[in-house]
Amino acid sequence: CHCLVDLAGMNLTVCAEHEALTWSQNGANRVYYEPSHQEVLALRSFLHSLSNGSCLLVRGRDWIAEDQVSDWDYGVCVKNGARIFFHYDSGDVESFLIDGLNLHHLVHFAQAESAPPPEIQIATRTDKVLILSHGWSEQVGPDYPVIRVLENAARRMGWTVVVPDFRGTYEYGPQRGRSERVRTIYEEILCLKPRPQLVVLVGHSQVSGRTFTAWSHTSSGRRCLSSCLHPKSR
Repeated sequence: CHCLVDLAGMNLTVCAEHEALTWSQNGANRVYYEPSHQEVLALRSFLHSLSNGSCLLVRGRDWIAEDQVSDWDYGVCVKNGARIFFHYDSGDVESFLIDGLNLHHLVHFAQAESAPPPEIQIATRTDKVLILSHGWSEQVGPDYPVIRVLENAARRMGWTVVVPDFRGTYEYGPQRGRSERVRTIYEEILCLKPRPQLVVLVGHSQVSGRTFTAWSHTSSGRRCLSSCLHPKSR
C-alpha cells in the first residue's frame, strides 16, 4: 500500500516499487510539490529518512544554459543509502547524492492522489514472466537501484516480474548457497499460475550469473521448464 506523507502542508506519495510503476504513467498531468528555499532543508531530511527501496514519483530537468532549463522528464526514483536513482520515461537513468539535488529548480516530487486512474494502470501479461535475480546484497537484498530500474522497465513492457530475495542463502558457503538460490528459482517457477508461454531469467552480477548457469544445467531445472511451461523459454 502507498503511504501519504504530509510535508509542509503537501501530501507526497511514497510507494512500494511495484506500486510506483502503476502510478508513474502520464506524469505530466500530475501535481508536483515545489518547495520554497526554506522548505528544501526539511524535504532533504525527509528523503534521508526513507528506507532503502522506497520509491517516489518525480519530474526532473537540467540546466542547458546559465538561465535556461530543459523540458521536464517524468518517472520514478528509488532511494538507496545517501543516493537516489532516477528512471525517467524517456529512458534516461541518473544517480545523485541527496545532498546534491537541486530540489528547488530541477527535481520535484509528485503530490498524492487517492488512487491511480484506471486508464493508466499498466497491463502486465501473465504469459510472459521475467525472473530477475539480484547480485550480492547483504543489507537490502533486491532493493537496490539497478534491480528496481530493470523491474520498472520490464513491467512497462508488459512483463510479469518475479524478484526473489536471496539474503537467506548467504549464511551458507559458496556451493551450498548457490544450491539454495537454484532451489529458490525452481520454486518460483513452479508456483507460476497460469503457466506462462515464455520465461526469461535475468541475473545481475557474477553471483546471479553463476546461479542461473547452475540452475540451467540441472536436470530439475530442465524438467521444470518442460513440465511447468509451454515449450518456449529462454
